[in-house]
Amino acid sequence: MKGQLLGHLSIGVEMLHEKIGKVPSCSANRSRASWKLRLKHVILSHHGSHEHGSPRVPMTPEAIALHHIDNLDAKVHTYLREIRDDRAGPSAWTPYNHSTGRRLFKGLRDGSQPVDEE
Repeated sequence: MKGQLLGHLSIGVEMLHEKIGKVPSCSANRSRASWKLRLKHVILSHHGSHEHGSPRVPMTPEAIALHHIDNLDAKVHTYLREIRDDRAGPSAWTPYNHSTGRRLFKGLRDGSQPVDEE
């Protein structure tokens, strides 16, 4: 219920606040407050754009990296789910999917040679 009401961005920031006090200062150059701010930014910007629900766009290398990793993970999960849930029968391909903009190759399940399919 908490996730539905607050969302994972705000829950992530709450978790950060709970854990950050247990971490010793990282170095003379970066104080705990600096790391807390950077980590908070990573959490709040990982959706990548305002249109996708981020209150901020990624503005640090770590935030940009996490955004792209999260996006890649979501896309691969979508493709694997489309292949797993496909009920197109023995075809090596899924039907065209509008959300992915393509058909996906499921592979050959019986070891046979590929058949040209339109």
